[in-house]
Amino acid sequence: MPAEHSESELRGIGPAPADSLPADLMHRRLRERMFGEPSMPPMIARFRVLERIASGGMGAVYLAWDEGLARSVALKFLHERGSDELVREARALAQIAHPNVVAVFDVGVHEGRVWLAMEYVPGQTLRAWQRSNPPRAELLERWIAAGRGLAAVHATGLIHRDV
Repeated sequence: MPAEHSESELRGIGPAPADSLPADLMHRRLRERMFGEPSMPPMIARFRVLERIASGGMGAVYLAWDEGLARSVALKFLHERGSDELVREARALAQIAHPNVVAVFDVGVHEGRVWLAMEYVPGQTLRAWQRSNPPRAELLERWIAAGRGLAAVHATGLIHRDV
């Protein structure tokens, strides 16, 4: 017999309008209610983890749904176990407001690992886009924009480890 869940339990906090949810999450909720399928993705704080979208030397990034603010976010889990230094860096990054720097919305620790909730920017990586042989002027424009974002990060005293 399927477990009964209220909307607020399924969402974590408060109801979000159905039309604000991503289609995939709406379909999962419908299947759970109709057929008792335990298909709801896990929750980390107020974020519903949907799928892994990238991984690298520092950690893995997941597409997640912010139940509280009804928006998609990128949820980055760091490989390294909890570190006060990483939490301090996240707080410093959250203070940066720059068009070429992804916004940091939240930070926390789950099962000993630090996570960052960041602005989700759909699309391809700069490296993948570059392989499509864009015009040189456009290529230069994007690299200059990336450099400006990097300068904004460095101005806070942080060093971007992936560049």
